[in-house]
Formats: sequence, C-alpha cells, structure tokens
Amino acid sequence: MLKDQFHISKLITRFLRGTINTEEQAELDNWIAASADNRKFMEGFSEELLAADLQVFRSVNEDAIWAKVQQRLESAKAPKKTEFKVLQRIYYRVAVAATIALMCGIWFYTSRHLEGSATTKNFLTNDIAPGKTGATLTLSNGKTIVLGGEKDGKLAEEPGISISKTKDGQLEYTISGTAGSTEGKMNTLSTAVGQTYILNLPDHSRVYLNAASSLTYPSSFSGSKIRRVELLGEGYFEIAEDKAHPFVVVSLGQQVEVLGTHFNINAYQNEPALKTTLMEGSVRVSNTSGKQFLVLKPGQQSILTEDGIQVTKVDTDLAIAWKNNEFMFENESIENIMRMVERWYNVEVVYIGARPTERFVGVVSRFDNVSKVLQLLESTGGVNFKIEGRKIYVSK
Repeated sequence: MLKDQFHISKLITRFLRGTINTEEQAELDNWIAASADNRKFMEGFSEELLAADLQVFRSVNEDAIWAKVQQRLESAKAPKKTEFKVLQRIYYRVAVAATIALMCGIWFYTSRHLEGSATTKNFLTNDIAPGKTGATLTLSNGKTIVLGGEKDGKLAEEPGISISKTKDGQLEYTISGTAGSTEGKMNTLSTAVGQTYILNLPDHSRVYLNAASSLTYPSSFSGSKIRRVELLGEGYFEIAEDKAHPFVVVSLGQQVEVLGTHFNINAYQNEPALKTTLMEGSVRVSNTSGKQFLVLKPGQQSILTEDGIQVTKVDTDLAIAWKNNEFMFENESIENIMRMVERWYNVEVVYIGARPTERFVGVVSRFDNVSKVLQLLESTGGVNFKIEGRKIYVSK
C-alpha cells in the first residue's frame, strides 16, 4: 500500500509540474478512474495547487510527518460499522496527502511569503543558472569538436562512418559504407561540469551522459565480438539487442555485461560507491578481477565498494531523475545533494563548521536556477546557504 502511494504521488507531482510522459499519464488516468475517491482527491488537489501562486518548494522531515500521521490513526477510536466507510476515505486521503508531501518533498510557499528575506535577496542577487546541453568530442586522430552551438549536420568522417549532430542536438554515428578496422580508433565524448549530452552509437544504442562524465568507445563495432566502452562519471544506457555481440561497460574497477537492456551507472570518482541500477532486462555486474559477480534484475541496484558488491532493491526513478531533468532526493544527506549541485551548476561547495545532519526529501527541476534548490533545502531549518560568486557556503 505504502509503495503504491509513493508511486502514484510521483505521477501526480509530474502531472502538476507538466513533466509527465504518455505512459505515466495513462497509468495515472487508470488510477483516477479506479474509484470515485481517487477522482475526487485528484480534482481537489489539482484545483488547490493551480489556484496558488507557487514559487518555492519546502522540504519536509519524512520520519516526523509519518510519525504524526500514524499517531493520529492509532489514537482514533474503532469506528462503528456505519462510520467505517467515511473514516476509511478520510484516512486514505490523509495518508495519500502525506505521501505526496513526502515524495514532492515540499510545503508550498508563495513569493509573497519570501519577500524581504535576507537569504532570498542573497540568492537572487548571486543566483546561478543551471547547466545546459553541451560536450566535447575527441576523435581518434586527436581532433576535438566542441558540441553546443554548432550547426546541425555532418561533423566528421572516418572510413565508412559518418559522425553528425541531429536536429534535436544529439551526436549520431552512422555506418555509411564498409567500415574498416576500428582497432585503436577510439572516440571520447566528454561533458564538463554543467553539461549533459545524448550519444547514438553506431549499433543504435543510446547513451545519456550526465555532467562531468566521459564515454570512450570505438567509432564502429564492426569486426568486434564484444561492444566494449568505458565510462567515467554517470551515464544512462539503452542498449540495442545483439545476442552475438555482448555490450560491456567498464568503469572504475567494475564491468557490466549486457545483451540488450536499460540501466544507469554512477561511477564518479568522488562518490563513496559505484552504483549500477537496472530498469529492464538483465545485466551481469562484476569487479574487474572477475572474482566477484552477480546478475541484476529490474528494480535492483548493485553497490560496489572496497568491501565488494552488494545488491539492494531501489526506486529506479531516483537513480535516473537526472536523465528526466530532475533533482530527486529521498532521505538524502546534504553531502550527496551538494555533490550533485556542484556538478550541474559548476560551483564549489564550502562547508563552514559542523556539517548539517538533516536528511532531505525533495523534487526540483534541473532547469531551475540554483536558488530554487537551495531554498527548498534551507526551508527545512536544518541548513543555511550563502552564495558568493561560484562558491556556495553551507552551514547549520
């Protein structure tokens, strides 16, 4: 029940924010049509939100909210039969409302509520714009091509291979003839902090690169038994199926082998663990020594540290929120959040004194300026920020 409520709450959040996709919309429509209570709840919730002048989202303390909800439910007297259906609907609405608050990670504030705040004035005066689409392509001959403002169309050619930029700003490799041997002909697509890019490989696989990441790959997989690439940073992979030619991703002491599937790898050098999250299909995860390996199922995440590989079941939406242009936190530490902020907004984070111990829940668009993210976090009362140039100072 709780898991279902959390899932529906995320769909409602995306609907209200205009980021819901066709498949998610269909799922939400089915939930609304399932009962009159769902329909009334959705209509009331939507009208209330759309009537407000929503500007800033406020984080909430998950444990505290649920403790209050549970206390209210447990302290209520057992209802009579005639009262049961009414109270059941009330309890359901309270639980769902609380869940939505938790998953959105917000209390709603209008701009009028924040006017005059010294912190807000600092944020607005020194605000920092979000990252954008951009990357640098390094060809096998050492030539570099900056991807960003260049025109669409052909960027470069190698024997039998055409490299171009599509109209929607993606890098695409096309086999235009008989590709020669690719041995030693490696290309590297790299994003700086504050950049993201989409790459379409010659085998029709697609890779989304997060900020401060790089992918090294052959310009063609022709003649190779294994489609091998190397990742540093974070990437989301949609691999074209080819059972005769497994796809292998090598990253920081880990190797992931797939036939055709969707998965995310977080392999930043400044993260405490290397995480691989599977959305569909199956992947074989091993350390580079090959001494330890396991097979992931959809909804599972492998965590590689010096102590070995562990597997846990996760909410995959959290792992790929960046791909959907969102910051999504669930019981997250300030250190983990600020590392994401550093990479996307191209800033330096400086901690003053003891670090905040608050855990955060929240959702905010990656298209927003950094002030929106900081206001969300600061409104919990557990952390404070100050922006000076491209430095963000964090204190309790």
